[in-house]
Amino acid sequence: MSAEAAPAAPAPPPAEEEDQDFDSDSDSEVEPEGDAEEFPEDRIIQLKPKDADKMYPVRQEAIKCSEYISSLLELGSQGMDTEGVPVSISEKYLPRIIEWVEFFYDTDPELNKTRIEDFKNRYFDISNQDELFGIILGADFLGLKELVQHGCKTVAAMMRGKTPEQLRKLFNIQNDFSPEEEEEIRRQYFWFEQQG
Repeated sequence: MSAEAAPAAPAPPPAEEEDQDFDSDSDSEVEPEGDAEEFPEDRIIQLKPKDADKMYPVRQEAIKCSEYISSLLELGSQGMDTEGVPVSISEKYLPRIIEWVEFFYDTDPELNKTRIEDFKNRYFDISNQDELFGIILGADFLGLKELVQHGCKTVAAMMRGKTPEQLRKLFNIQNDFSPEEEEEIRRQYFWFEQQG
């Protein structure tokens, strides 16, 4: 019986050795995730606008809220800090978008609700529609959903309570209806004007 116990005892250690080999293999498999060491939290990413050679620095941790940049980071894109990341955003609007992501990275939303509301009000106090639409389009390109949402709310507030003529003037929209076509539309939808 003691002879049978001896062969049974050596069997478990090889299994443990296999586990150790597996663990060491899994450690080597984890190395690609070790790229995070290559990309420290304080890493600066350079964004290159579509209409300029100048690059704009932004902290990686701040811009990770961008779906576009986040997907590039997941792919392990190299050169983001030296060669720059080309973005389809005008140089006029890129610094404003960076201002948004840096502010929200540095601000705790639970502790600074008043500060955040003040920032949003100042940020969207824009008289130049081209700038407003440029920011919205740039935010959409980067996948900054919250910035797109707040920009669209600003546009909606600009439109609220305006007549079609006022909206055309506000957004420089040319009226493509003849006076006769407009009159026909008014006759067809008279009930809508009565509700207003």
